[in-house]
Formats: sequence, C-alpha cells, structure tokens
Amino acid sequence: KHLEELDPGTPVFCQEQQVGEVRGVFGIGESRMPEYLSVYWSSSSTEVLLATDEVLSIQSSGVILQSSYQAYSDLPPFDPASRPTMRRLR
Repeated sequence: KHLEELDPGTPVFCQEQQVGEVRGVFGIGESRMPEYLSVYWSSSSTEVLLATDEVLSIQSSGVILQSSYQAYSDLPPFDPASRPTMRRLR
C-alpha cells in the first residue's frame, strides 16, 4: 500500500508495539501528495499529527514508524484549525 491508500483504523507501530491507528492522511493545498498522518495515539487517547517522513514502512500489519515509542511521547494534540492549508486526502 501507499500512504494515500491508508484506511482510517490502520494500526500504527513503533517497532513491535502497536501505539495507535491512522485517522487520516493529509496533503498541503491542492497537492495530492501525502504530507501528514493523523494518528490516534492510544496511550494518551489523543489524535496527533506526524509528518509522513516518520513512516519507515507500510506492511500488511500496518504502518511502521521509524523512531522509538519514546521519541513520540510529547506530541501535542492535533488541532486541524491550526493547519488551514492542510487538506484531507483519505
């Protein structure tokens, strides 16, 4: 699969640990290129925004992030109003 084909609910992993699920794929402006993933982060029960360059791979089990779980521990909640040029692709 490609980023722009990810369905909401696709599991997200750091190494072997599932940390959340995809809520949406976003581009900037009129571009169809995926720039961000909205991820429901299970441990904090919040939706966060990750740049697509954080994705190491997409496997049958889900999205694998390149950094360790601790690297994402202080992500702020995603506020769509703070990103007016961002557009949902999926």
